[in-house]
Order: sequence, then C-alpha cells, then structure tokens
Amino acid sequence: MKMSNFAVRRLLEIMELRQLKAFVKIAETCNFSLAAKELYTTQSALSQSLKKLEEELGTTLFHRDNHNVRLTEAGDELLPYAKKTIEESDNCVNRMHDLMNMKCGTLNIGVTHSFRILTSDTLNVFVKRYPNIKLNIFYKTNDELQNMLLHKEIDVALAFKPDVIHDQIESHNLFEDKLCAIVAKDHALASKRSITLEEIAEYPLILPAEGTQARTMIDKVLKTHPVDLNPRIVINEITPILMLVSYGEMVSILSGISTKTRPDVVGIPIDVAGNTMEGAFHILKNSYFKQSAKEFIKMVCETHLLRLKMNSLFN
Repeated sequence: MKMSNFAVRRLLEIMELRQLKAFVKIAETCNFSLAAKELYTTQSALSQSLKKLEEELGTTLFHRDNHNVRLTEAGDELLPYAKKTIEESDNCVNRMHDLMNMKCGTLNIGVTHSFRILTSDTLNVFVKRYPNIKLNIFYKTNDELQNMLLHKEIDVALAFKPDVIHDQIESHNLFEDKLCAIVAKDHALASKRSITLEEIAEYPLILPAEGTQARTMIDKVLKTHPVDLNPRIVINEITPILMLVSYGEMVSILSGISTKTRPDVVGIPIDVAGNTMEGAFHILKNSYFKQSAKEFIKMVCETHLLRLKMNSLFN
C-alpha cells in the first residue's frame, strides 16, 4: 500500500541517518556488496541497517533474489524523502563548520589542467591564511570534474565553460580568454599581434592531448575552419608543453592564461571565428556553497586581477 507523504515524513523523524544512507546507497547501486564498500562498512552491517529500517516502516523496501535488487513501490516512495533528509543533514554539518570562522573543515576543489597555472598562487595564499582547512585538489578533465560535482566529491570546479553542461550544475563566469599560439619569447612569430591557423601549421607543433579543454576548443575551431595540423608531440599536461616551447623551435596552441606565469613564452591570439573561451567556476545546484569555497574564488579573482562584480552568491 502506498504511504502518504505525512506518514513518510513522520517516520523519517524517528529513523537514524545511518539507516537512510544504507537504503539510498543500495537503491543507487542495486548491489549490497558494492553499497557496503562505498559506505566503508560490512555487508552484514548494511543488511542489519536495512532490516531495522524495514521493521520500523512495517514494509519491504526492496525485491531481492539471487541476481537482482530493485525497489518496491514503498521503497520508490521513500527514496526522494530519504535523499532530501541526507542532503539537509550534510548542509547542516557544512554550516556548522562555517560558523567556526573557517577554523576547521575540508575544501575539495577540482581544476582542469588549463586552470592549473591560474590557481597556483591562490593555493599558496589560501593555505597561509586558513592553515586549519584541509585542501584536496583534483586535476582532472572537465567531464571528470562534472561527474565529481554530481557525486559531491568536490565542492567547486574551476574550468572553461563547456558547450554542454549537466542541468544540475550551474556556472558563473569569471573572465574571457582566447586560444593563442604559444611560442618562445625570441621566436620568429613572437612579435605578431595575431596569427592564423594556416601560419601556425607551417611550424613544428606540440599540442595538448584529447580530453583537455584546450584540445576540445582546438577541435571545435577546426570544424568550422579546417586546417591540417600535424603535431610532432601530443601531451596531456600544460607544464611540459610550455617548457618544450620555451626551448625556441616548437609552437603550441593553448589558452592565453597559460602564459601568465611564464616570462619565457608569449601568447599570440589566433585570428579565427568562434575563438572565445569563458573561464568559470562550477557548483552543484541546490547544494550548500561552503564559505571556504566562496573565499577561494574571491582569492582567485584578487590574485590574478580578474575584474569581476561579485554577485549575491557571495553575500
């Protein structure tokens, strides 16, 4: 029999979060062994939590056999309320950390390889100002960071805004940038104010690997302005690309910000349509935005002189 909303809410008041987390994880994985592993508990303890929950509700939440685990009608009714209760509990804990004036807590930040240079100074300033906040930094591709946000494995992601973004993620623009030809400061092209893809193709190239945001942007531009680029080297890290370029002969294509901390290389904007990239930070919709995350974003803007009017998100 389908439970009324009132009945479900009343029962949630007397249940333990441990039981609800067990129920939600089993519903997400459809596998008791995997759910126990992800909750860092034993399968028997997980089963006991679920059994106690079903006894309190007086109903079965899952159909089980040797091969399948699936929600019953009652389980399907309970799931959204359980998820909401767990989310509100997590938000409560985060708010309590903030009330301690950022004297404790953890901040998980995702950064694409293109933003590694942009955030390096900020990391140094942040750890000095807030020594008791643990920072976990993840350098990943944009697709990987979106997935981490959706699973609440990071609090904020710093990346160029992709063409396609999940509807549960919101983006806030920080600055605009362009793809540039990256050359050594004494390269024959270094004095040019702009450059075409055809000119770039005449030189030995070192390009970022597929999956990086710079390469995604390059491939997007090439679809509307096809030019035969034949790189001699492909690398998925910006730092070694810049190092090799600085030796003098090779040319790369990266975002303009990649040269900001390298006096031995220069960036020449590429003269081609659609060559605009929006640097942004990305957060999960309807989720508590930690004070420490807000402070980190402010520091990014201040450290790199990004002119930005802070919106009400920071108030």
